[in-house]
Amino acid sequence: MAKPLKDIPIVGRPTWRDIADSAVRKIKELTGKGSGVDGAFGAYTRAYSRRKSKGGFPHQASMSTTPDLKLTGDMMRDLKTTSVGETFAVISWPSQGEKVRWNTAQGRAVSTLDKPLAKSVANYIFRRIDKAIKRNIKQARVHKTFRFGKR
Repeated sequence: MAKPLKDIPIVGRPTWRDIADSAVRKIKELTGKGSGVDGAFGAYTRAYSRRKSKGGFPHQASMSTTPDLKLTGDMMRDLKTTSVGETFAVISWPSQGEKVRWNTAQGRAVSTLDKPLAKSVANYIFRRIDKAIKRNIKQARVHKTFRFGKR
C-alpha cells in the first residue's frame, strides 16, 4: 500500500549506516593508494623512507615507501562510522585525530575542515543518497490532477 510522502524516510538509518561504512572503506582504499583530498600525497623524506623500508620503527606494520599512512596501521584502523541517525551518519577517527592533522601538515591530507572527503568519496556518497531517495519515493502515494479546457 502506498504511503504519504511525509511518512517515507528519505534515506533511513540502515542505509546511512551502509553508506558511511562504504565511505570508510573507500577512504581507506584511496589512502592505501597514496591519495587524499588534495590528490597524491607528498613524498616521504629520504631518511624516513629509508628507515621505514628497513623496519626501523616500533610496532611497524608496513614497509612500503609509498606514502599510504600505514606505518603502524593504527590511524586507518581507527577510522570508522561513529554515529548514525535517521538523517545523518558520522565517520571519524575517535582516537587518532591528531595524526590526521599532523599528516595534513606534512602534505598528506586525508581529511580537512575545508575538504572533509576526497571528491571521489563525496561523489560516491551523493550517488548512494540519490539512489536511496529514488527507491523510497516509489513508495509514495502521489495524486496527479490534470485539468484541461474551460471551467
